[in-house]
Amino acid sequence: MPGRFGRTPALPTCPGIECLAVVEALGAGVDGPRPGTRVVLLGVRANWRGLVVAPAERVIPVPDAVSDQDAAQAIINPVTALV
Repeated sequence: MPGRFGRTPALPTCPGIECLAVVEALGAGVDGPRPGTRVVLLGVRANWRGLVVAPAERVIPVPDAVSDQDAAQAIINPVTALV
């Protein structure tokens, strides 16, 4: 139905499926981008908050040449425009 989300989240909830973050730490035994690396998250919901815990396989490093603004919208906005 137009004007509605594909899935209605259970309330209370935190919005957000697009995110630019900086890795603060990795869990014990986890391989992933080192702390301090800028990343975007793929398929991690409710990420408009100050701290997000995400699986390492959902974290994509952002190249230095890509601005924060471009990286933050690179996953969701193109798909939204296409649809």
